[in-house]
Amino acid sequence: MRTRQAWSSNCLIALCAYGAVAAAAGCSAADKAIGNVEGLTSGCDEFKSGPSAVDSLSIDGDTKAFVQASANLVAIIDDGEKAVLQACVGIDGDLGVPDTWSAKAPSKGAAPDAEVTEACNQAAAKISSVLSAAQAQCSLDVSPAHCTVDETAQVKCESSCTSQQTCQPGDITTLCSPAQLTGECDGSCMANAVCEGTVQTQAHCDGSCRTRCTGTCDSTPCNGTHCGGRCTGTCDGDCTVDSDAQVACGANVDCRGGCSVAYRAPKCETTVTPPTCNVSQSCQSSCKSLVESTSTCTPATVSLDCGGNVSSQVNAVVQTVGKNVPALVAFVQDKGTLALDAANEAEATGKVVADHVTTLGGKAISCSAAAVSSDATAAASLNVTVNASSSVSGACGGPMRQ
Repeated sequence: MRTRQAWSSNCLIALCAYGAVAAAAGCSAADKAIGNVEGLTSGCDEFKSGPSAVDSLSIDGDTKAFVQASANLVAIIDDGEKAVLQACVGIDGDLGVPDTWSAKAPSKGAAPDAEVTEACNQAAAKISSVLSAAQAQCSLDVSPAHCTVDETAQVKCESSCTSQQTCQPGDITTLCSPAQLTGECDGSCMANAVCEGTVQTQAHCDGSCRTRCTGTCDSTPCNGTHCGGRCTGTCDGDCTVDSDAQVACGANVDCRGGCSVAYRAPKCETTVTPPTCNVSQSCQSSCKSLVESTSTCTPATVSLDCGGNVSSQVNAVVQTVGKNVPALVAFVQDKGTLALDAANEAEATGKVVADHVTTLGGKAISCSAAAVSSDATAAASLNVTVNASSSVSGACGGPMRQ
C-alpha cells in the first residue's frame, strides 16, 4: 500500500511538470487539488490531438470551454503562421531573393517563428529596395478581409458551462452592432453603408471604391483602375455608398451597415454581445475566445498600382503583391485583430483556472495546464506572425500594426 506521502510526491511531480497551472496555484497546494491522481498523471493527449479530440473530454463545463477555446486558438494561430510563411516565401521566390530562412526552420513540432521572421524581413527589404531604386510612384489599394463570428456557437458553448443553464440565442440583429451587421440585401444598401465586393463577385458601386473601379470615375471612363473620386459602375472590393445614394449591391454581394429591407442570412463582422446566461465570467470569456478564433473570413483584396513606365522588377513586385500580400494584410487587420482578442481572453481565463486549480479533478488539471502552456506559446507566435505580416504590408504602402 502506498503512503500518503508517496501519493503527494506523484501529484507534485505531475503538477510541476505541467508548470503553468501549478505555478499559479503553488505546488504546495497539490495535496488538496487531487481527486483523481490517475487523471492528473495521464496527461492530456486530447489537447495535443486538436479541437475535435478535446470535444470528447469528460471534465467540468467551465474548464472544458477554456480547453476547447485554447485548442482552437492554437490551431488557428498555427495555420495563420504557416500561411504567412508561405506568402513571404512566395514573394521571395518571385523576386529572386536567396534563401536565408530555411536554415532557421524549427525542429519537428516547434513553431517556425524565426523562419517566418527571416522570410518576411527579406521580402519586405526586397520590395522596399526595388520600389526605392526605381523611384516608382505606387499606391496600394486594399479592401480588407471580412470576418464573421457565429453567435449560435457562443450560445452553445455557454450552455455547456458548469451552471448547465440553457442560454437564449437572441437575435443577431440585436446582438451585433448595426454598423457591423452584414448580409444579403434584397433591397438597397443605404447611404454610407458598404457593398462588399470581391474580385470574383464585383459590387455595384455609387461611391468610394476601396480597390479597382470599372465604369466611370468622376464621370471619366475607367476600366479596372483605382479611382480616387466617385466610382459609378462596379468595384472589386469594398464600395462605400455615397451619402446621397442607395445601391443594389448585386448578386452574392453582402451589404454592411444598413439595408432598406431585412437582411437575408445576416452575419456579424465583429464580436457579438454575449447571450443572457447566468454563467461565470471566465466561461463566458472562453466562449468569446472560441467564436473569435473560429471566425470565417473572406480573403482581402490587394492591388499595387504603379504609374508610368515601370521596370520588369517593379512589375514583378506588382504581380507578387497582388498574389501574396492579401494573406498578410488579413493578419495585420481582421484575422489578426480577432486572434489577438481571442488570445487575450484565453490568457485572462487561464489565470482564473490557475487560481482555482485546487478545485479541479486530475484530468481537468492536466488539460488546463496543457492549454495554459500552449496559449502562451501560441500568443508569442501570433505576435511574430502579425509583426512579420506588418513589415511586408508596410513595405508596399499597406496597413501596419497599430
